[in-house]
Amino acid sequence: MKRAKGKRKPLHDGILADAHARADNNKGLPCAFLILPQASPKGKGDFMGLSLYEQETIINMNREDGEMDIYTADPALMRRLSSIPAYTKTREDKQEGKVIAMTFKADKKLLTLRSERAKGRKLTDEEKAAAVERLKRARTAKQESPSL
Repeated sequence: MKRAKGKRKPLHDGILADAHARADNNKGLPCAFLILPQASPKGKGDFMGLSLYEQETIINMNREDGEMDIYTADPALMRRLSSIPAYTKTREDKQEGKVIAMTFKADKKLLTLRSERAKGRKLTDEEKAAAVERLKRARTAKQESPSL
């Protein structure tokens, strides 16, 4: 696989090569995948020896199949996808007995692309006051309930 000069090599070329091989096996149809390096604005450390750059996510799909494969080494995304029943875990990659990456399969209709980031909801002063009261009641109820 060719890569641009000066670019870092992806952690798992085997996965990318496998994606290309699957595209070749699917009657020569192109295989679309998106590489989304996971950056942390807080500058947190490595996860299982993987740098933030290596904690990538790859979404792989083609026009013939109705499903997509999602490979991720991002721990937060692994937890989130594992908790959603529509995403079926198909593979775990382990290093020293610990999971460092997972591959999921899902209907590609679940993928949504947006042209811009969603804007936050604007609350009126009355809605803000009602929300404050709800939170106060919830905090009071939580403090009064016995801990397990």
